[in-house]
Amino acid sequence: MDFIFDQTNVDFGRYFSALAERDIDFLLLEELLVSEDFVKWFCEMIDLPDVKPAGAWHSVFDENGETDLLVCVYQGADKVGILIENKVAAAEQPTQAERYHIRGTKLVNQGKISRYQTVICAPAAYLGNIKVGAYDRSISYEQIAEWFDAQRSRRYAWRAHVLRGAVGQSANGYKMIVDRTITEFQAEYWRYLQTFHPQLLMAKPGDRGPNSTWIILKGHGFPKGVHLNHKISKNIMELAFSRTDITKLINFRSAWPEDIFIRQKGNEAVMALLTPQIDIRAKFAEQIPAVEAAFKIAERLSKYATIFLTKPQSVSTGTETNNRITDESLDKIKAIAKFLPIFTRADFKFGEWVRKDGEIGYVCLSDPAQEFIQMLYDKEWISQFSWTDWETTTEAVRLRDEPDFLAEANTDQIAKLLTVIVRKDRFVEGELLAAYESGLLNRIISRAISIRELHEGSA
Repeated sequence: MDFIFDQTNVDFGRYFSALAERDIDFLLLEELLVSEDFVKWFCEMIDLPDVKPAGAWHSVFDENGETDLLVCVYQGADKVGILIENKVAAAEQPTQAERYHIRGTKLVNQGKISRYQTVICAPAAYLGNIKVGAYDRSISYEQIAEWFDAQRSRRYAWRAHVLRGAVGQSANGYKMIVDRTITEFQAEYWRYLQTFHPQLLMAKPGDRGPNSTWIILKGHGFPKGVHLNHKISKNIMELAFSRTDITKLINFRSAWPEDIFIRQKGNEAVMALLTPQIDIRAKFAEQIPAVEAAFKIAERLSKYATIFLTKPQSVSTGTETNNRITDESLDKIKAIAKFLPIFTRADFKFGEWVRKDGEIGYVCLSDPAQEFIQMLYDKEWISQFSWTDWETTTEAVRLRDEPDFLAEANTDQIAKLLTVIVRKDRFVEGELLAAYESGLLNRIISRAISIRELHEGSA
């Protein structure tokens, strides 16, 4: 029986409008995790026969960049790491292949794998246009799709269809249909902004498509990751904070007027105000009063662009009211507080580097340090959230680098900071030791103790 998915469904058109590399990442990740047959075939394609799967991970970071997919297999007694770069159409970055080798070498030096291979997966046409030799091996989407076809099931037929869709997308690219009316409107918008509101910044627009009704603005002195979204078709002006959770904004709620509302949009927390209706298909001159009102609203919101550079009104969270905390939080603080007298002893060593000639080395942690890490897991100081996104936020950087800011932290912020340190140490050797030697770990514990003392004082 043939399992065929037509490129276009008669009722609603294509099954998917577009495919991102992340979509293919997860398609491959699932196969690498659940199908031993696929893992063995994949490894045979890169001259690794007779293997046993040992796990697969998505988006593994260290200071040398990101590995799209990391696969581990056993070949005899050797644990082999396969570092996969996945490409649909994005351009190859300078030194990208070399950085894969750096990360692979580091994993070997850390003793996490015995050896490694780097592999690039992409459409065959893409592979034909780059220096594939910079990677150890390459596998095309077409080859993977053929393996899927050979499994003779509807599920695998669909997966082959998805990969071939990515191949077609890579070949065709995205061709924008230029909308002259919207292109001219945005050009007039930009010229008006330059003349009458130079404190607001906008990239000079080029050709625009029929759905280009969203304009991004910035202001002088905006922190990194902060921008304005003028969503013309929705009559909204947003001040957006990238990689930020809305709970951070809630701590500052008393700092702005009631007509400003907040909401979560993906990985952005936004403060927003309604704007007058603007007809982007009408003549710009007729829309100037509404556009002017929108710019005034943008200027109002811009005042709050640096709000996270100030201290919140209180250190309370959803589980803390004023200085009172839950019994669960108190138990966690008591557990972490026990380590401060140990960590501050003059003769105490948190850990030390072990190095051999020609090797990067690794950190050997002391028994109390290992007990400390286990306690963090046992008492649930290590929390589940997107820590790789959070660690680059203004909040995370200030908590890490500014003792006065950390001295105002709540238990949720402490948990997030500890999670980043512990999780990152799995990928960056010495991260925990550096946090101790810099005094950061002791400052975190001291802040937790002060929260307990505030609680006991208010009780």
